[in-house]
Amino acid sequence: MYYTELKRWGVMKNYKAKEKDMLVEQVCEALANGQDVNRMQYKGQNVKHHCVLRHWRAKARKANSPAAFNGLQPSSLVSRVDRPSRELGGTSPGELILLSTKTFIADLLEVRLGTSHPLTHICRNVRQDNEGPRTAESTLELMSHLLEENLGPCHHETFLTATALIARHLQNGDVVAAEITAQRLVRNSELSPNRATQLPKALRQLAHVLTTIGRYNEAITIQERILSCPGTVVPRDLRIYTMEDIAELHRLQGDYSMESKSLREALVAAREFFGPNQTPTLHIWDKFVASMSKQGMDFEGV
Repeated sequence: MYYTELKRWGVMKNYKAKEKDMLVEQVCEALANGQDVNRMQYKGQNVKHHCVLRHWRAKARKANSPAAFNGLQPSSLVSRVDRPSRELGGTSPGELILLSTKTFIADLLEVRLGTSHPLTHICRNVRQDNEGPRTAESTLELMSHLLEENLGPCHHETFLTATALIARHLQNGDVVAAEITAQRLVRNSELSPNRATQLPKALRQLAHVLTTIGRYNEAITIQERILSCPGTVVPRDLRIYTMEDIAELHRLQGDYSMESKSLREALVAAREFFGPNQTPTLHIWDKFVASMSKQGMDFEGV
């Protein structure tokens, strides 16, 4: 009677070991295919994911031990990463498996690289923080350090990570760290073999930080440097957007005369590059009209 009721309610004590092995594979396959694992059924009942994960957790403990990795090739290790591992967290089965996968990767890196390796810290931070803003910031800092150390300060991936870190600092309100990172990015770009293309982008990052802080004069100087910096390759559309940014900085300072002057230059360049009736050109024209109107000036003849 008791057995019959448990079976009817779908809360049997556990699955058999072979059943759990099979269900682990099915859950992984469902996640890989983007399916909803909450709706998975086995023998007419919803899958008891906590039982499946508890079973795999015990197996992963053994698999993650240092002895288990002796003699394995890196390709063999990578093939194990996509399996769920030891810890439980979150509420849904998908979250449980995601967390366990992150934990497995972190454990794997700790065994192979050691506890002090930056990549190990990155994975630990991602797992512990669940992508929160502060740890996302420290994770990007560790990534930046790792890439700079292994690829060099001038590598493209290092550059991209630095720009992402600047954005994260600004999102977290840490303008001092954002400015320091942007200044370092400019210095590294000055020495980069890709200086011609990287430096204008780095200067724009610094100008954006200075604008956010409210140091408009310095931001204008940096933006003007983009337009006149020797030995750099600035695409024509980027030059136009830079002129537009300079005009915006003059507007923020209340200098509408300089705003309209910069917008006039941007408008001429936009008509030549985009065409007279294209959206970017018309957008700059609207700004120019508004600026001239604020000064009470006639713009019909422009």
